[in-house]
Amino acid sequence: MFNLFKFYLLSLIFYFFLITNSYSHPHMWIDLFTKIVINEKGLVTSINQKWLFGEFFSASLIDDIVKNKKGINKGLKEEISKILVNLEEYDYFTNIKVDNIKSRIGKVNKFNAGIEDTRIWIEFDVPLIKPVNIQTKNLTYSIFDPTYYIEMLHLEDAKINFIGNKPNNCSANIIQPNPTEEAIILSKSPTIDVTPDKSIGKLFAELIYISCQK
Repeated sequence: MFNLFKFYLLSLIFYFFLITNSYSHPHMWIDLFTKIVINEKGLVTSINQKWLFGEFFSASLIDDIVKNKKGINKGLKEEISKILVNLEEYDYFTNIKVDNIKSRIGKVNKFNAGIEDTRIWIEFDVPLIKPVNIQTKNLTYSIFDPTYYIEMLHLEDAKINFIGNKPNNCSANIIQPNPTEEAIILSKSPTIDVTPDKSIGKLFAELIYISCQK
């Protein structure tokens, strides 16, 4: 298991084992809200993302940040900064493809974070190294944890909106995951807690695609 959520996840997994004796994935949940950012030239420059963490992870993190002598807001910023630094090598769990070829992703330089009711949220833009003309190129993206420790999905009936100079003939849609029975069985296997399988997460991931009518 990579180290970005290691301490918190291990604590939560232990808790779930105690109350359910369950090994099945996922162990953590994030609600997604995404927007496609377009510049004045009509090119996609980034994917704006808001992650709303589940209550168990949020409670664990809040319990940690309230101990920060600099205050809750400073403590939250420090913890989220650490998470984003660790997420960089995983492209922030974001897989963007242009004409079915993986696109290079830049570094997240700023973020917002807060607590909504009892749940922690973060919002940031994942930039594309090379902006994309969606009138001439096919752009898709998925956001998922490769090991499926974390389930990351938009809310039911969610709409993907645009920020900026969106072409009138373009829209974005979500294709829901349709894992096979074999994938579901694999997700319930105790062996992937011991040896994480980085190929399983994409089987449970949504696909967001942009279509522009010609």
